[in-house]
Amino acid sequence: MEEAIEAHARARDLYGEVGDHRGEAKAWLGLGEVLRDAGRVEDAIEAFSRSLENFRGLEDWYRQGQVLQILAGAHEEVHRTADARLAYLRAADAFARAHASDEADRVRTRAAALDEPPTR
Repeated sequence: MEEAIEAHARARDLYGEVGDHRGEAKAWLGLGEVLRDAGRVEDAIEAFSRSLENFRGLEDWYRQGQVLQILAGAHEEVHRTADARLAYLRAADAFARAHASDEADRVRTRAAALDEPPTR
């Protein structure tokens, strides 16, 4: 797992050095996924946030929605319901701006489900 983390970190650095912001954003996202798989959810949240920053700079609304959806799931893993809900709602807005109404509806539904009390 450590090799995968290092490989994604190196890719991120290389994309950053050549000014490829889209590649850097994707590398941050990949790094976040590997960190999450390794159980390092807090570090993954940071990587997802950095990916999101890059996609914002590119005004790539669809990818912002995807990253926000992933970020919401990571927040759920560490029991940060309010942060997860906010990320899902922000994902819905991003998907709507990207004219991806099905995706927007899906994450809005997920955000609403976080408001519901658990069933017994």
